[in-house]
This record gives sequence, C-alpha cells and structure tokens, in this order.
Amino acid sequence: MKKVINILLLIIWLIVIFLFSNQVGEESKKTTAPIDRVVDMVVKKESKRDIAKKVIRKIAHFTEYCILALLIINVIKDYKMINYKWLIFVVCMCILYAISDEYHQSFIAGREPRVFDCFIDTCGSLFGILIYKIKKILIK
Repeated sequence: MKKVINILLLIIWLIVIFLFSNQVGEESKKTTAPIDRVVDMVVKKESKRDIAKKVIRKIAHFTEYCILALLIINVIKDYKMINYKWLIFVVCMCILYAISDEYHQSFIAGREPRVFDCFIDTCGSLFGILIYKIKKILIK
C-alpha cells in the first residue's frame, strides 16, 4: 500500500507543477496576489518590492523541485536501494521535467520559458537529494 501511495503522491505533484505552469499570465498573477500583498505591506521601499516578489517566485520553483526530487526518491526506495547512480537519475528526471515544463509554458499566453528557471529547479532537486542524504546519515 505504501508503494501505491508514494506513486500517487508523485503523480499528484507532477500534475500540480503542470497546472501551475498551465495558468495564463493573468491567472498566474492572481495566484500570487496574496503573497504580493504581503510583500507590499512588509517591504517599505517600492524599488525593492519587485525584487522581493521575484525572489519569492524563484523560491517557489526551488521548493517545487526539491519536493519532486524527494517524491521520486521515495518511489525508487520502494523498489531499489538508493545509491549515487539512482540519485543522478533523480536529478536527470527533475531536469527533464523542468525543461518540459518550461517548454510547455512557451505555449501559454502571458508566459515564457526561462533557462534560469530550469537552473533554479535543478538546484531545488539537488537540495532535495541533500535533505535525503542528511536524513539518511542522521537516522542511521
């Protein structure tokens, strides 16, 4: 049963990432509007607000792919012992999904693909692997 749940969680997360990317530009802005309002209240200098909002969006990218890497690892752990080859596989899967996600955005009105987002996504997946490795060391 655990295996099925892990696979379902992974599939759901892939769909969540896809649905976020499938939002047209205006819809995407509405999704982030509550966060933007908080930034507007917290960041007093108007010139710094856009930077803060961009940083938060990049942190969201990073976090999405950190979670994705951990979910992929959970699925693989159910079937194989995780070694460095499998961790490289996880990063490659995350990179491929990030590239396909950015390509997908090229077809969405008000959105555009960004190579930098793929880089951020890759860093997020590497951080997910780091979390896995630290957890594995601490739990031994």
